[in-house]
Amino acid sequence: MQYESEVTDEEVEKAMDIFKKGRGEGQTELNDSFAKGLGFPSLEEFKTALKRQLALDKDRNNQMDVENQIVEDLIKNAKLMVPQSLVMNNLERRLHELLNRLKSSGSKEEDLKKKEEEYRKALLPVVEKEVRVYLILEEIARLENIASSNPNESVPGKVMEFLLKEANWKDV
Repeated sequence: MQYESEVTDEEVEKAMDIFKKGRGEGQTELNDSFAKGLGFPSLEEFKTALKRQLALDKDRNNQMDVENQIVEDLIKNAKLMVPQSLVMNNLERRLHELLNRLKSSGSKEEDLKKKEEEYRKALLPVVEKEVRVYLILEEIARLENIASSNPNESVPGKVMEFLLKEANWKDV
């Protein structure tokens, strides 16, 4: 499914206002000099590029919304038992990654130890959902003979592409 979002002049102006406000150091004058400082030949070229980027962002958000709706529907309708060992292994891996990130950003080890169980409880439903979705998408891949020969392309990603392409779209 290909999106082609429309971006209004009002949305472009709203984005331009953000540039005008700058970094809180007063108003920035938006003119050709400003645009050239960003690598654009003119302010109009900058506005055109900004409008394109806003449309791409809208498209990406629209696709993510549709994918999330598909995932929620798959989870709701799937009847499968998720192996707790798989959930626990993934939970421990995610918790370890989180704790390492927090340590490297300056958190104290003793503070992390105190909050470890809190983090574990917060991550558990997220990890359970991820594992459930992964298993569902892997089963769809098996049933539909979807495989990836490209190491940079994930099978679940290809399944989602398949689901988006094969969906019976109705205007709402």
